[in-house]
Amino acid sequence: MGRVVTGLVYRRHAEQWEATYAPAAFAVITAFTAMRLMFLGLNPLELYPDEAQYWYWAQEPALGYFSKPPLIAWIIAGTTALFGDSEAAIRLGAPLCHAASATFLFLLGRDIGGGRLGFWSALIYLTLPGVFVSSSIISTDVPLLTCWAAALWAFNRSLTAQNGTYAAATGIVIGIGLLAKYAMVFFFAGMALLLILRPSLWRKLLGPSSVIILALALLVAAPNLLWNLQHGFVTFAHTASNANLEGELFNPGELGEFWAAQAGVFGPLLLLILVLGTLSAPLHWRRANPEERASDKFLLAFALPVLLVISGQAFLSRANANWAVLAYVPATILVLSWSFRLLPRGVTALSLALHLVLGCAVMVFALSPAATDFADSFAKNRPIANAFKRMKGWEELAQIVPAFTSGKSYTALLSDNREDIAEFLYYGREWTTPIRMWNGGKPPEDHFELTRALKPEEAGLVLLLTQQQNPRAILKRFEDAKSLGSIEIPIGGGRTREFYLFELRALLGEVGTGSP
Repeated sequence: MGRVVTGLVYRRHAEQWEATYAPAAFAVITAFTAMRLMFLGLNPLELYPDEAQYWYWAQEPALGYFSKPPLIAWIIAGTTALFGDSEAAIRLGAPLCHAASATFLFLLGRDIGGGRLGFWSALIYLTLPGVFVSSSIISTDVPLLTCWAAALWAFNRSLTAQNGTYAAATGIVIGIGLLAKYAMVFFFAGMALLLILRPSLWRKLLGPSSVIILALALLVAAPNLLWNLQHGFVTFAHTASNANLEGELFNPGELGEFWAAQAGVFGPLLLLILVLGTLSAPLHWRRANPEERASDKFLLAFALPVLLVISGQAFLSRANANWAVLAYVPATILVLSWSFRLLPRGVTALSLALHLVLGCAVMVFALSPAATDFADSFAKNRPIANAFKRMKGWEELAQIVPAFTSGKSYTALLSDNREDIAEFLYYGREWTTPIRMWNGGKPPEDHFELTRALKPEEAGLVLLLTQQQNPRAILKRFEDAKSLGSIEIPIGGGRTREFYLFELRALLGEVGTGSP
């Protein structure tokens, strides 16, 4: 009798605890989002060049762009239409998307292992070092992660649903993810690996649900596919060129750097648990119950393909640290599940504390010019220094350049650098002279070469802004070229960014293609 009473009491307390996890998770998500929105308003760092380019895209929403699908531009078009063109308004989608991602992680974690796992999955995700950084900038990874998390939740539910509702939701979200970034195709690799890890799902996954998922994904992504067809598949070609497989192959040093960077994206302790847990999975699965093994394999199926493919890319050529971020959505839940089952208490809290310290450091460096300068000086040419220096000095440049145009009627301001022209289009948006991109007559290699190439009728009297001290390839294409001096912009840590200005007259022949 006593055991029965004890069991009933325990069950009641467990149910009461379970009921508290959902409001607690949403409270944490709301608090982090509010903090990050406040940070956006205080952040003094200027737009990163890619952010400035995405803002430019948002001025003319389209179904595709040279280097990326269109979702990032649509998001920025929406936030800036509501709140103006400030840096904070441009970046507003980042913390909101991460809040949505954390919500789907909570839902997926709860479905897999209960409210406790869902709550900690949302909390740990929000504090990942990579999420701390990307919450303050707008990038294509941000909506991609949201779509990935939503697709995982919907797909997991579709495996037990008696109708096609969740399969349809999975296909729609995958399609939206493809409009964010083509890396969403990794989801199909995850489905394929899941078939191998869980053969019992063959009949389910090779039935109507998979047809629904694939058909709806293609239907939603179809507008961008048609845009690429009309533009010679330029986005696909650019994405493929990022692999950089034409250079020197087999670079173990690049692979080592890539994995070292993953500790800064996912957190060193979580990464260690992920690697060791994956290597020893067959051993600890012997002690796990069937539900635990099934959920582990589900999560591992959607983490491993990303990590293995991007690691192979890093070994063959190079890979940016953020290219594997999709793996850490399922990996967050997986690592926490292993920690709760296999590791001593306190490991999760220790990882959380470490992430909070790293995250607060990122915010302090961003908010404090002195701290940023110190980081620049200390880090030299490492990624943190490069990131900070590329987010400074652009507004000052846009204010100085007009002084060189007084009394002159230039027909165009010409640039030979994608990042420079993106920043000038944003910070010099009051500029009335046409802003054009030099491409030397070669096939376009970026969006500005495709859409803002210099036209012959605009080449009468041109102001060239370049970071080259002697841009001979451009100067020789004009009848007359005169140096107007240089501009030196301080960007912190004792560094400067130097620009050179030239007055060019009369283009020789035709150059460039595209339209304004």
